[in-house]
Amino acid sequence: MQNVFIKRSWLTPLTAISFALVAGTGVAMLFEAHHYVPGMKFMHEWMGPFFAVAALLHLFRNWGAFVNYFKQHLAAIILSLIVVAVLGGALMALGASQPPRPRPPMPEAPPAAQM
Repeated sequence: MQNVFIKRSWLTPLTAISFALVAGTGVAMLFEAHHYVPGMKFMHEWMGPFFAVAALLHLFRNWGAFVNYFKQHLAAIILSLIVVAVLGGALMALGASQPPRPRPPMPEAPPAAQM
């Protein structure tokens, strides 16, 4: 009997939707949209743990398929990881060579006594 908490019929869409929300808000925040869209940062921060739990449940539910895939495609996976590491290192080095961009000023909050 399958556990009701890890049914594929709702777990896969849940993982996909939470990924889309976290990825979409993350990309938007990269372009500073969270300064102009109220609640975006809050949603991104709270959907992150939700996505992590959904992804772990998805991994647990599909563990056999993951193991079989990695056994059959080990060379391609190793090569992909090397390419990602090299490109990631190059992008980090490129970003470190440039000074950080200035952030827009934060609106002033009233003193705590006046709230």
